[in-house]
Formats: sequence, structure tokens, C-alpha cells
Amino acid sequence: MCRDIGDITPTAAGSRARDQNQLPQEFAALDPTSLLHIINHCYIGPASGGRNVCLTCGCDEPPRARRAIAVTDPDHPTPDGLVLIATEDALARAGSWIGWNGSAVLSLGNAWTPHKSLRRITDHLVDHIAQIECRVAGESAVEDLWRGRSVTLESDWARFTEHDLDEATARIRRLAQILAVRLRALRDDWDADAGEEWSLRAIARHLADATDAYASRPAATKTAAPPRTT
Repeated sequence: MCRDIGDITPTAAGSRARDQNQLPQEFAALDPTSLLHIINHCYIGPASGGRNVCLTCGCDEPPRARRAIAVTDPDHPTPDGLVLIATEDALARAGSWIGWNGSAVLSLGNAWTPHKSLRRITDHLVDHIAQIECRVAGESAVEDLWRGRSVTLESDWARFTEHDLDEATARIRRLAQILAVRLRALRDDWDADAGEEWSLRAIARHLADATDAYASRPAATKTAAPPRTT
């Protein structure tokens, strides 16, 4: 049963919530009126003691953490920084796709879904990791037979849940880290002439731009305000 604290004043509600540690610490700085609204509209008392929990809008649940990236000059990130920043920006945007309604967005001449966007980001990382490693080893890269964004696979139409995002995050972050570490080790060659191919700096910039483009295709899932109690 939802708590009925309509007869509690904002000041009393704020004091009571803080004293009993009923709300998350991040709400400590809120004014009493805001606290009263949150308690009235979001919280219920647990069946067996402990802190009240939000069962309507998840306002006491911390957002998915963004991986911290050390950047010396935000206005001029290094190639490795470009890759990592673009990756985190894309994953943050992907959080808005949870609960996707199944309707694709037509853009860049192709259909886009959450799974397709993350697949393209992943494949693109693999593509350029292979390109750089083969360049360093003096070998020719395996011929690329992928059709990229020009095709939409059956699996791209699957539902997109919290677990899908977490799985993709683990995969994409590791690939981005592998590439970033390699770029860091090749610092002296960032702008070296690569003949008909792009320089390492240009590859990183291209990858960051493409990652942003892929992540910007799917539309965010519409969200609803938490229900109001009467």
C-alpha cells in the first residue's frame, strides 16, 4: 500500500525522510517540498522494515555509470581519447532505446534499429582494429565482405532490453579500449604517411564520427511521468 503522508508538512516530511534514511543520499540536498513530492508520488513502505523503495519511476536507481576518461585537452582530444569519448557518448544515448517500440527509423538510406546501430558500432571497431594491427604487422588485412549498414538483419529487429544494453556495453567498451591502447602505443605514428590509407589520427577521427552517426539513428523511447497518487 502506498504511504499516505498528505497530512505531513514539507518540513516535517524532509526531516523525517532524512532522519530515518528513507531516501537515497543523493536526495539529501533537495528542498523539503521536492522531497514531499517524491515521497508522495514515488515511494512505498517495504513490507519488513528498511528504506522505502521507488516502484514507479526508478528515481532511486543510479543511472548506468559512464566510464571515466582522462582527457588532457577536451577541445583537442588525442586519437585514443576520440575513440573512447565517442564510445561512451554512444552508449549513453543507447540507454534511451530501452523498451524500443519495434519501429525502425529510415535514415542514411537504410533502416535503423537499436540492435543494428550497436552492431555497426561493434563491427566498425573490429574493422579498424584489424586495419591498424595488419598495418603494424606489415600484412594485408582480410578482405572485408561485410555489407555494413546497407543490410538490416533479422536479429536487428529483436526487442531491446536493459540486459541487451549491458551486454553490448561490455563488448563495445572492451573493443574501444583495445583500439585506444594500441593507438596510445603508436603515438609517434599518429600523423605518419600511410600511403593510400588514412593516418592513424584520421582513422580515429573517422571512427568517432561514424560512431556518433550510428548512435544518432534510432529514436529514443518515449517515457512517461510517474503516476500521481490521489
